[in-house]
Amino acid sequence: MDIVSLAFAALLSAIQGGASGAAQAVAGDKLKGSQLAEFLKKDPDRYGDLLDRISSGKGDGGKEAFKVLYTRHKPLQETVDQLFGQGVAVGNTETNVDLNVEQTNTPRPQHQKGRDGLIQASGKSKVHVGDTKVSKRRPTTGTVALMVASLALVMSTISGVMLVTLRSSVNNQNNTIGEIHQDVTVIAGQVSDMSSGVADASQRVSRVESQVAGQTKSDPPVQPTPTSPAPTMSEAPPGEQAQYLGDMGIITYHGDRPDTRVIGHLSGGLYNDSVRFGSTRGFMGNSPLYAEWDLGTKCSTLEMTVGIEDESMDADFSGSVLVAGDGTTLWKNDKTVLGYPVPARVNVSGVLRLRITVQHTAGGSYGAFLLGSATVTCSQ
Repeated sequence: MDIVSLAFAALLSAIQGGASGAAQAVAGDKLKGSQLAEFLKKDPDRYGDLLDRISSGKGDGGKEAFKVLYTRHKPLQETVDQLFGQGVAVGNTETNVDLNVEQTNTPRPQHQKGRDGLIQASGKSKVHVGDTKVSKRRPTTGTVALMVASLALVMSTISGVMLVTLRSSVNNQNNTIGEIHQDVTVIAGQVSDMSSGVADASQRVSRVESQVAGQTKSDPPVQPTPTSPAPTMSEAPPGEQAQYLGDMGIITYHGDRPDTRVIGHLSGGLYNDSVRFGSTRGFMGNSPLYAEWDLGTKCSTLEMTVGIEDESMDADFSGSVLVAGDGTTLWKNDKTVLGYPVPARVNVSGVLRLRITVQHTAGGSYGAFLLGSATVTCSQ
């Protein structure tokens, strides 16, 4: 059995924890295998895969890998020769073995010691262990030099690993800085979007102010005091009774049914028992909406405060409100805007069917018309 096979068998025995079979026959004990295993563990980057393959039980694959490392790495080769090449004068002999070749370039001299000593022939290192005990040699100067070189190689490998680790750490820090930069860019984009939203809101407020200014020039609305208390139901003349329009049943409607008996706000004022067309957060198209009530020709007056509800989403939402009795227009406001409610007192004497129509005509589409505290006075 050649030196490589002998070393592999002893190493396998040491790893598996039991020197059995051929390994025990050629190694005698596990000492040399343990020494070799310790040597391999000192350089895990180079020999770790070999130890894994051997310990996993893949004997042929482990042996082939061991042979390749033996031929390619001088420190491992010298250690194997020192541990298992008893009586073999390795000297300055340089092994240059191919992947699948055990032949050395320079035949090692033949040695004969004792009755069954070590025999080498035909350029292949053959070791036969007999009865004769062979004394171990003391390390030569060359061996010491090789051991120093092996130590230097190990230190060089460790330095290389540390350098790679340091570079990896620097790369990770650079990646972290890059991620922070991306986060800052995203935040900057969000701030820019918010600025655009503020600018858009400012433009919409400007449009409302322009509309209000135009309305003031042509037909200035009467503004209730924002801090004034909620209006109360007017006192009815003798023989008549006032009631909220929301308490009277709606006969028919077009579009969404208006909400009745709601509490709303117009320019800061609170209005109870009101009628609302649309929703402060809902979309309203440009089609007119209306609802009809049956007055039975018994009512005389309709009083209410008409405006755009304060909670409307679009500040520039505006439109028109029209009150008709039996098909005849009784009252109309074409410039109903947010913040400028208009009080209305409408004569409905002799009216059978009362229709109130609202229509969104300008600005945003999210808003609601409010008929604040709409009250009708009717005969008992």
